[in-house]
Amino acid sequence: AEELEEQLRQVQALRVAEQGRLEELFASLRATLQDEIQARSQRLEEVEALEARLSAVEAESAQRAKLLEEATSESSELRKRLADADAEAEAAARAKALSEVEDKSKERKLQEVEAGLAAAAAAAEERVSAA
Repeated sequence: AEELEEQLRQVQALRVAEQGRLEELFASLRATLQDEIQARSQRLEEVEALEARLSAVEAESAQRAKLLEEATSESSELRKRLADADAEAEAAARAKALSEVEDKSKERKLQEVEAGLAAAAAAAEERVSAA
């Protein structure tokens, strides 16, 4: 009977020791899982922060693309206006040159007419003097 009691005590001691080891194992596992959960939560927060930054960068990129498109459109319009202004200035310069040529031509004709009138008047004076 004493031997059985001793064996029973040994079995109970083994059970207590085994339960202690199991509790330690579960505590260690629980701590490991909590660390893993915390690490994954932190990684998830980092990913969400990166996604937010990416969204902000994409929005900024879209805004810049819109601004670039507007600037390109304005640049094209300004080039067209400049080309139109150049064409108008060239046409005005041609018109002015043509007007100057016409004015000089009129002036020459006028001088020729005046010279002809002066010659006719001189000839008429000579006739009057001769008569």
